[in-house]
Amino acid sequence: MSLNRTIRLLPLMLLGASAFVTASPASAKTFLEELHGSWRGLGTIHHKGSNPHDDPIACRIKAKFRANSDTLSLSGRCGSVSLTSSFSSTLTEDANGYVSGTPILQTGSMAKIGLEGNAEPNRLRLKGTDGTNEVFISFFLTGDGKFQTISGRNKGPKEVNEIVINWKKQ
Repeated sequence: MSLNRTIRLLPLMLLGASAFVTASPASAKTFLEELHGSWRGLGTIHHKGSNPHDDPIACRIKAKFRANSDTLSLSGRCGSVSLTSSFSSTLTEDANGYVSGTPILQTGSMAKIGLEGNAEPNRLRLKGTDGTNEVFISFFLTGDGKFQTISGRNKGPKEVNEIVINWKKQ
């Protein structure tokens, strides 16, 4: 898979970066609300397949939580050694911890893949498919003002890539 195609997938994969929800009392903030603000992430793209290799990646996102609709709007930019990509997305959480996301600035068949999943304590896994490609992202709370995402894409039974990013609130 080309780096260009991998970078085009990043907005979809990073969509969930703001979707992690912690199980907590009703008065506590959800993770969607906790992500309000600016974030910086550093990580690695692990390319799989016939030409396996790793590329460093750096990302920034700005997230705005809207309590009246339980939505988080985010916009961001990621870059690797040869390409950058901008994106924006919206995530929604219902009262039962179900989270869904819709990519906004995607192209081709990948634009049609919506992500969905349920929150667990300190973890959320979102996934979606178009019948050929499965996109997934997992979120792990790692400390105050920090979290990690592990995302990727499978085509049929084969994993195409995996992206691991450690995020820190700015």
